[in-house]
Amino acid sequence: VNVLTQVVQVLANAMSLLFGKSVKDSAKAAKALDKEKKAISGVGSAAKKAAGFLASFDEVNQVQDTDTSGGGGASSSGIQPDFIILTDPQFWAYRHIAGLRAEESFLITEVSAYPSVFRFPCRKIFLCASQFSVGQYFEKKLGLNPGNLGTGGSVASSAWNFAHFCGAREIFTAGLDMAFPEKQTHIKGSSAEQTWHTLSSRITTPEKFTSATLFSANAVAAKDYTGRPILTDSRMKMFAWWFESRLAGCPETKTYTLSPQGLAVPGIQNAELSSLLSRPEIIENKKSFLSAAAQIQPLCASDSKKNELAELVFRFPDEAFLSQYPFLREYL
Repeated sequence: VNVLTQVVQVLANAMSLLFGKSVKDSAKAAKALDKEKKAISGVGSAAKKAAGFLASFDEVNQVQDTDTSGGGGASSSGIQPDFIILTDPQFWAYRHIAGLRAEESFLITEVSAYPSVFRFPCRKIFLCASQFSVGQYFEKKLGLNPGNLGTGGSVASSAWNFAHFCGAREIFTAGLDMAFPEKQTHIKGSSAEQTWHTLSSRITTPEKFTSATLFSANAVAAKDYTGRPILTDSRMKMFAWWFESRLAGCPETKTYTLSPQGLAVPGIQNAELSSLLSRPEIIENKKSFLSAAAQIQPLCASDSKKNELAELVFRFPDEAFLSQYPFLREYL
């Protein structure tokens, strides 16, 4: 990582990640653990209730996305997930983990993430395939083939893909509401809420920001897992559609929610917390899984690869890149 910080900002993050570890290799190392249970800490206000019982999941691998929970939520409760996934390149995505530490967690990200992401204090950084032109260009030039976690609009879809990619046959989600239960848009203490308080004034209250979020994407009524009415919007319904279609294509993996107040998604079954805690303990399997991940070797460990990467960055953007992605000429 020290080598990467000497490179220009546009790809400082790319270098850190390219020196990182491959999700694909991690999956190979842990493929035999196909009965490993995953708990995904998802997006939205249901995370508030989910965070209260996360302490009971000590024997379960936890996968956390960073879309709405990061600034507060589980991390501020002293609970560190086994894996954190951040694949959104925007600065605001980094804000969800800014100022936090997770020395026991593995961070999964990609080359297009904001540079500060690669200085996040964690156990190790893993590489997943980039969904963006610049990242794909560098991966191709260096002959890298990291695991592809895909996209689905929400980073929660990447978290689900990762759990499935590693062989999980039962996936429990917590806080994946894809709606606004009780008109709440974010978990209390989230970076979004903190920003609203920072920007608020006498005539611009945090509630003004909340109402804008509630109605900014064609708010519509829907049903939660108990059949009660709930407010969602077109954007959230698109995320739900991704899960519905993805789950239909992966019948071997059963998905459950521990947050019944979220938008009901066909293919996701409501489950009581007791049903998860009644599963056999997998502490030893978990230790083996995480130990295998910790021992994965860097993709760009050799000096020749590092020099090749530094040369690519020095010449970027070159004509080869611009001819491959001509629509980016006006931006570079």
